[in-house]
Amino acid sequence: DEQLIPYLYTKAGFSPDLILELYEYCASQGKKQYRYIEAVASAWIKDGIKSAEQARITTDTYINNYKAVVNEFGITRQLGQSEKNYIDKWSKTYGFNIEIIKNACSKTLLSIQKPDFKYTDKILTAWHQKGIKTLNDLETMEQNFQKSQASKKNKTYSTPKTNNKFNSFSQRNYTSEELDELERKLLSK
Repeated sequence: DEQLIPYLYTKAGFSPDLILELYEYCASQGKKQYRYIEAVASAWIKDGIKSAEQARITTDTYINNYKAVVNEFGITRQLGQSEKNYIDKWSKTYGFNIEIIKNACSKTLLSIQKPDFKYTDKILTAWHQKGIKTLNDLETMEQNFQKSQASKKNKTYSTPKTNNKFNSFSQRNYTSEELDELERKLLSK
């Protein structure tokens, strides 16, 4: 702490209010270790946080995102760092709001009956690639998918008429006695 506080103040440009906010946030998370405080400070520097108000908004958003995913998945433990990285990717990199993230979590549970961050990541990556930004976009995509599935089910298929050697012969017609005789010959071999 004796080295971290002067570094944050002089080198990182943290104001006294921001340093106080950093320590309050870490204490509220039950983390008072030097390494954790340093990691949070590094993340704030990376995110360009310069004021205590920005820090409050950022931490509230992150906490709310984490809690929403934990609640949606029904997880009763603390999230690991890799799980937090997924949530940060979905919200920061992809720019998804928490409602879309919760929707993907719900789809994961419906599909595989367990919380799985990798599976949810595949869903959200696909949505990101398709340009989904809002719940309306998602609903439109799902409606279009349902329509295409319905049209595939209603489509009738007919066998093409061709004159190749496989379709141009007449079918054999056997009587039941002939079939019995063929069966006896096959069984006797």
